[in-house]
Amino acid sequence: MILGIALGIPIGLVTGLVALLLLMTAISNRGLDVKSVLAITAELLAIPTFWFGGPWVTSRVLEDVDWSAMLNGYLPAVAVVFCGFLVVPTWTLSMTLARKVGGSS
Repeated sequence: MILGIALGIPIGLVTGLVALLLLMTAISNRGLDVKSVLAITAELLAIPTFWFGGPWVTSRVLEDVDWSAMLNGYLPAVAVVFCGFLVVPTWTLSMTLARKVGGSS
């Protein structure tokens, strides 16, 4: 479990920062067209793949680790750290969008 927490915190930090930067890019209003919005969306959807490392992590890097025991600490650590980065920006973005859709300023 300790290994899961120790691995989950940096993975949550990295992916939280990446998601935050992608959201900042998306709302910067600098020439976003359909192609760039789709690229940002695809990158956001790829974050869970990074969380679980793909098959190379489980088959080569951490092949001797008991994954069932590690996931009990890893998943909550990743979730807490990742969500900690995105709570305020997501709330602000939601409120801004609600004001634009609602027509009030």
